[in-house]
Amino acid sequence: MIVDEAHHLTWSPEAPSKAYDLIKHLTTQSTGVLLLTATPEQGGIEGHFARLHLLDPARFHSLDAFQAEDNQYSQIRSIVKTLLETPKNETVQLNKEDIALLIETIGDTVTGTFETYDQRLIAIESILDIHGPGREVFRNTRKSTAGFPRRLTHTYPLALPSEYQNLNGTASLTPEYHCNKQEWPHFDTRIEWLVGWLKQNKQTKCLLICHENNTAIEIDKYLNLRAGIRSTAFYEGLSIIERDRAAAYFSDEECGAQILVCSEIGSEGRNFQFLQDLILFDLPMNPDLLEQRIGRLDRIGQKDTINIHVPYFEHSAQSILLDWYHKGLQQFDHSFSAGYIVFQSFSSRLEDAFDRPEDKALIDNLIKDTMAAKQELSQHRESGRDALLELNSCRTHIATSLIEQIRTEESDQNIQDYLCLAFDRYGVNYETHSDDTLILSAGDDLRIDHFPGLDPDGMTVTFNRERALTREDFQFLTWEHPLVSGVMEMVLTSEFGNACVATLPIKKLPAGSLFLEVWYSVTCSAPKALQIDQYLPITPTRFLIDATGKDLTKALAYDKLNAICQPIKKDIARTIIQRARSTIEFMLQVAHEMMESRLPDYKASASKKAESYLNKELYRLQSLSKVNKSIRPENIEYIERKKTTCLNAIEHAQLNLQGLKLMMTTD
Repeated sequence: MIVDEAHHLTWSPEAPSKAYDLIKHLTTQSTGVLLLTATPEQGGIEGHFARLHLLDPARFHSLDAFQAEDNQYSQIRSIVKTLLETPKNETVQLNKEDIALLIETIGDTVTGTFETYDQRLIAIESILDIHGPGREVFRNTRKSTAGFPRRLTHTYPLALPSEYQNLNGTASLTPEYHCNKQEWPHFDTRIEWLVGWLKQNKQTKCLLICHENNTAIEIDKYLNLRAGIRSTAFYEGLSIIERDRAAAYFSDEECGAQILVCSEIGSEGRNFQFLQDLILFDLPMNPDLLEQRIGRLDRIGQKDTINIHVPYFEHSAQSILLDWYHKGLQQFDHSFSAGYIVFQSFSSRLEDAFDRPEDKALIDNLIKDTMAAKQELSQHRESGRDALLELNSCRTHIATSLIEQIRTEESDQNIQDYLCLAFDRYGVNYETHSDDTLILSAGDDLRIDHFPGLDPDGMTVTFNRERALTREDFQFLTWEHPLVSGVMEMVLTSEFGNACVATLPIKKLPAGSLFLEVWYSVTCSAPKALQIDQYLPITPTRFLIDATGKDLTKALAYDKLNAICQPIKKDIARTIIQRARSTIEFMLQVAHEMMESRLPDYKASASKKAESYLNKELYRLQSLSKVNKSIRPENIEYIERKKTTCLNAIEHAQLNLQGLKLMMTTD
């Protein structure tokens, strides 16, 4: 089960949300749970703990115990920092307190002296493995991940309309919400500024985010009908299809909208890193939500500086909140993931300031205290749990290798060639949309009732990652995409295309000579959660048998043989099969016996791989359990059961005949 935007699963000891209770119930029914969020601590430390509890209720059983763990993290971080930063050719000698902590956490073999760099790396791996959060939480930071842009903030002080001057407190943050929804765009000075900015920057596409649905609707309506500016809206009242259409219209480079007006729903899920201008029509009363808004543009893949435009009313709650974010948290120009924790401490003082916008001393003290609190929290997180999470989440040497593999795969045209061949064979219509992008639809001569992954209404797909990032209405096809894996599964399991007859124009062999090419795989009937395929042979086994039963597999390679094969008409193929039926059955029996003789070796190899992998994990958990109480007996029992089940499934592995090709020589 995958839960996106998991920070919405709010919880408190007294009142967990209905969504949280629902997901908690579903976690008991799922073999695995993955929670995704860019703001895991939105809702404070309680919410963060509650979501960790969903992942591992036994490990994260108590909020008090979870908070108490922070006391050890600073010391652990200090040890790791010493081990990492000492020059490689120097010996590291830890003090008595650090040695005692290491003995407590990674075993009594620790001496405190590390003469080689390899010894240090082993110790660091053990420390990161044992200290709990890294086993359930992976969180990369900007410091460890390159590719993020600069942020520039542009503020625009505006006169407060007389129609809004009777509003106080938080109501003045979104004053239009408290006025007639048809009238406010005509006197709101932010609308006047917006129209002027858009007309001055006609070649610039921008995203506008505001809090309320009706605000987004009225802004979009005013821009289209009154100002003559191409605009489209994106808000909660639209269906998913309507939202996709709005985003697609906006993304169109030639005839699309200049501005996409979003309600708060636009703060999540959609990526607009092809833009450089973000307009915040209002500001949310939640730092994490502000970070999410900016995060629509401030993402990996953004190549240019981001311009954040904030129009606001002078001497109002809006100006106070702007200063608190901009000067207190410095959140416009720099990402800060713990903003909500600071907000919890200052929310009442902030609301008090909203009611007293003329009290400069009160506001200045609020900003000053916020800056100090932010700095203190940042230092604490840097020295503790976040630093350990960062080390555990990004192993540069592993990440670099994976990135290179992905780039190599995506630069290969094999997937596009393979799919186009499959589309031709199965009757799927495809036409070129643009470079590396196709429009697919079910053709009138579709040879099957349902082509896997194909939208009945048609779909646009791309093989280009950059294009997919800018056009979320395009599906990005990789070897892991459901359409691609579905096609491969269909080819391997359906009767269509798994057998053929061809001719071989080889003059050196007597005309009418028969050859049978046979493909086998080894399959297991086992739950997918066991992932047994990783231990079995990936590539099918090929045999080439002649009419006498002789094995010619090594003598005639597949590529060379396939290159000279010629197609044959169906009626002729049927005649050949009928006349040579007994010979074909004989050749197939020979191939089957040869494959059966190899099956024990395949099983033995797969069992060895599974046993080796699972024994390592079992030994790791058994060792950790001696020094880390978070490793529970059921963790170890689960691996033991998994090992037994895997080995039993492999022992019952069977042969699967995947394909046949009958070839007859001609003059």
